[in-house]
Amino acid sequence: MERLKRRQFTAEFKLEAAKYVLDQGLRYAEVGKRLGVLPKLVKDWVVLYQAGKLVAGAPKLRVTAEQMELSQLRQEVQRLKMERDILKNRPRGLPRPYA
Repeated sequence: MERLKRRQFTAEFKLEAAKYVLDQGLRYAEVGKRLGVLPKLVKDWVVLYQAGKLVAGAPKLRVTAEQMELSQLRQEVQRLKMERDILKNRPRGLPRPYA
């Protein structure tokens, strides 16, 4: 059975949903139905908005220099493994490539 991919919503989307409830007086279920999300999510967003933790344009996650370097090194390792596998599976009779 194929697993569904988890949806991610922007801060602006969450903010609009919270404003529907607070400004227009709609119920969580109505807003959820209009936006295609669960009413519990709408309620959570309203609570976050009222607590001042839901701000439009808020940065997602900040990446540290070590995380960036680690990501680049992982990509390089993956590329090198792919090149190794290509060279390992070359047809017989072809000369070895020189670097």
